[in-house]
Amino acid sequence: MDKHNFTKGFFRGLPLPSKGKRETYYDNKARGLCAIVQPTGLKTFYVLRKVSGKTERFLLGRFPETSIEQARKRAGEINSRIDGGVNPNEVKRAKSSVPTLMSFFERYMKEHSIPHNRRPLNTATQFKLLKKLEQKRLGDITPEDIRGHMTYLAKHVSPVTANKAHAIFRAVYNKALDWRVVEGKNPAQGIKRYREKSRERFLLPSEMAPFFESLEQESQLIQDFIRILMYTGARRREVQSMEWKHINFEMRYWGLPDAKNGEARNIPLIVEAAELLLRRKSSAGSKWVFPSEGGLISASGHIEEPKKAWKRVLRRADIDDLRIHDLRRTLGSWMTSTGANLQVVGKALGHKSLASTEIYARLQLDPVREAAQTAVSSMLMSTESRGSKDA
Repeated sequence: MDKHNFTKGFFRGLPLPSKGKRETYYDNKARGLCAIVQPTGLKTFYVLRKVSGKTERFLLGRFPETSIEQARKRAGEINSRIDGGVNPNEVKRAKSSVPTLMSFFERYMKEHSIPHNRRPLNTATQFKLLKKLEQKRLGDITPEDIRGHMTYLAKHVSPVTANKAHAIFRAVYNKALDWRVVEGKNPAQGIKRYREKSRERFLLPSEMAPFFESLEQESQLIQDFIRILMYTGARRREVQSMEWKHINFEMRYWGLPDAKNGEARNIPLIVEAAELLLRRKSSAGSKWVFPSEGGLISASGHIEEPKKAWKRVLRRADIDDLRIHDLRRTLGSWMTSTGANLQVVGKALGHKSLASTEIYARLQLDPVREAAQTAVSSMLMSTESRGSKDA
């Protein structure tokens, strides 16, 4: 095997191989460094070495985009790794077998989120926040990638959105670690989330009457959906996916199988809620209490967030800065103002904290139902008193 001193002049003077053939030339300065010349004149640098009894070829780059000096330097780095017991090609092959964030997320949805009813639609929506990272292989994503993406979202969207992106990435990557798709630690670990300003908005007494008057102009589906949100204090997605099989009319409670806090819980039904559900049950044709219908058809089969209807209700009622989730806070606020203690409010809203879990576990549904009944009755009375004044 002849070796040559690689120079620009040497490469310029090389003859072109005949069609269908290629020539290999070896450098006399860097171990294993060679240049393969094609009939087209294309010249590519490689390192040829025996590793574990097998000849391996390591791509370095094309000449002249990769200079002779660069090729020799890279050849030296590869030789050092091989001498240290590392096969760079094996490392590369192992990396290429690791899925991208996007492809693993598809598996995550199919094998975890959907089978375990982990709010798949919400999860899929949140994953869109990671679009800039979705084509990266899991093993290539660094803490700097996560931190930089969060900074971008916080600046161009909001800190809350950045925190949501952090949460969905952390959950997906943790599952990849559990399933041994990757090794090491989660790159989102240790990255501080943005401080979020707590929201205190709820329906005020003066807003109750115009709110319900405006709500009555919507379809019965929307009216009932909004009222159950307010009567139960449940989360929007919990009400969206409410099923008839989970409602016990005899004992007047809704058995929520998989709440956000990770535990099943029973939500007491006040008189108004029970009557509303009985009315819907009499004409039910779906397993969902609030099936999608009309212009609200969805892939899930149940109602999705009625954003347009919500905006119409607020516009007609002349109410600003109120979100659907604020209805949950509305029930809690009215329960407190009508005399319910914080443990009962926490039980009604399904809050979970280390300090109060034991207290919540000892509470029965009756006092919670009574407190919610008192609060809702007070709300509805405020709408009646407003109507009498207007008259």
